[in-house]
Amino acid sequence: MGKVSRVVWPIGCLVVGAVLGSYLTWQFTRYSQDAAAVGDSQLLSSYLTAQYANGTPAARKTALLDYLAMLKRMENAQSDLYPARIIAVDEALTYARLSELAKQGSDSAAAATYLASAEGLCPSLKWNHCSGADIMALAARLDQTWAQGQP
Repeated sequence: MGKVSRVVWPIGCLVVGAVLGSYLTWQFTRYSQDAAAVGDSQLLSSYLTAQYANGTPAARKTALLDYLAMLKRMENAQSDLYPARIIAVDEALTYARLSELAKQGSDSAAAATYLASAEGLCPSLKWNHCSGADIMALAARLDQTWAQGQP
């Protein structure tokens, strides 16, 4: 029995250590991806804010499209940190802002396409009443509130 326990204990410890190490590595990898996503979203949010405050309409459109691409990546990653319903609201508002920019640039076809994309997210938003006009009004109200808070 002494020889068996001298062999079994080290092997058991090795197995437990391997399982625990694998689990901790998996957790670290998962949380480091979430941390990277938070950093990316903060950086892109700052970029979007700067372009919205100081950029040309073309720069604003590019920033909004970059932001939309980030939202799509986050949606595909399915993180606990960013639930799908939160991403859907941000996507809808971004499409509404793109629609407004297209309308200001006299591109009614692009404005309609962006607005339809925003409206297409209504089932995901789970609002009592949802339409393209509702999303546009909310985006305008949020943008106005943001603009009033700027120095």
